[in-house]
Order: sequence, then structure tokens, then C-alpha cells
Amino acid sequence: MPGPLGLLVMLAVWAVVAVLTVNWWSLDGSPSLSASPRGRDVLQKELLDRQGAVLRNMTIRVQTAEQALVELRQQHLELKQKQDEELSKRRSDKALAKRGGGAPAPAKPPESPAVPAPAIAEASASESRGESETEEEPSEEELEQQAQEEQRKLINYNEATKSFVRNRPDFKCGSRVPLLPDEEVVECAAMGPTPCCSGLGWCGSTNAHCKCATCIDYRSEPGGAKAR
Repeated sequence: MPGPLGLLVMLAVWAVVAVLTVNWWSLDGSPSLSASPRGRDVLQKELLDRQGAVLRNMTIRVQTAEQALVELRQQHLELKQKQDEELSKRRSDKALAKRGGGAPAPAKPPESPAVPAPAIAEASASESRGESETEEEPSEEELEQQAQEEQRKLINYNEATKSFVRNRPDFKCGSRVPLLPDEEVVECAAMGPTPCCSGLGWCGSTNAHCKCATCIDYRSEPGGAKAR
């Protein structure tokens, strides 16, 4: 038995044959056939044009029907495949349920050993003591000692020979920093680019460093200092 597409094609062919037959009958029985040959040619041309239009129309309809049929078949195949997959999954689930199988349960993480309460309290107390000790500010003596140690490094102090330089590389001088080991104030390099010590304790070469009332210009006298 032919399918839907075959039936559609057969109907289209029958329709075309019927139209052609009717047109030829009308042509044979038309009184205009006995007219001039020119009139007969015009009538035949009109008949052929109508037949061509009918054929084109039927061709378009057949093509549209074929495309629709192909899409229906594709949808049917996809639906059937989906149903088969669902059925297979259900059967697999039933088989696993009967055997008592399934995915293994996740392993529990190991439990950490319990810490006694006294140990926790002692650890908290130790942390508190450490934080309090860290937060305590150093005393004035400790600060002064740190400043002395820092200055000895900056002036290249030699404990064995008791030698040192009289100026610091960070340009601090005067009362801004601790005294030198010989109980004199830190100076500025007289032969350097910053030979003067300002009243604020910084070495420089401007008028604010060399010409103020409390400034010291270490270039004024060789090996000495002069207050201005």
C-alpha cells in the first residue's frame, strides 16, 4: 500500500491528466477551431499556458508535501529515540533497585580528636599574654638604647679602636640625634654637599641651614664648628 507521499503524487498526476483532458476536449469542441489558423494558434497558446500554470502549481504542492513529510518523519524518529532512552533508563534503575546496588555512599571525613577544655583554656591564656606583651610600648630607656645602637652603625663605630665618623648618612645632626661617643653633637660633612646643620637638626647648604641664628656651618673653620 503506497504511503502518504505516494498517494499525494498519484492525486497530483490524476489532477494534471484530468485538466489536460478537459482542455483538449474543449479545444476540439470549440467553434473557434474552424476559424482562421491564427485564432487556432492563439487558443492553443492559451491552453498551453494554463496547462503550464497547473503543472507548476502541482509541482510546488508536491514539493511542500515532501518537505512536510520529511520533517514529520524526523520528529517521529527523535521522539522514538527519546522514548527508547527513557525506557532503557527505567529498566536500568529497576535492575539496580532489585540488586540493591547504586552509587556508593560518600565516605565520612575523619573526626578530629577532641581537645580537653583545660588545654583550650591554657592555649587561650597564652595567646592573650602574647598579644598583651606585643602591644606593650617600649620604655624610654629601650628607645634610647635602640637609637644609640642605630647611630653606632651609621657612624661606623669600631669598638676595638674607638674610631668613628662625625656625620651620619641620613643627614641628621645636632640635637636631633644622640651624642657621639666623645659626647659631642653629630656634625655635617664640611667637605660634602650639605656642610651646614640647621636649627631643626638637618644637614643642608641653603640659608636656612647655614645662615640662621642656631645654624652651624662646618666649613667656617678647619676641624671645628662655628655657631651663627
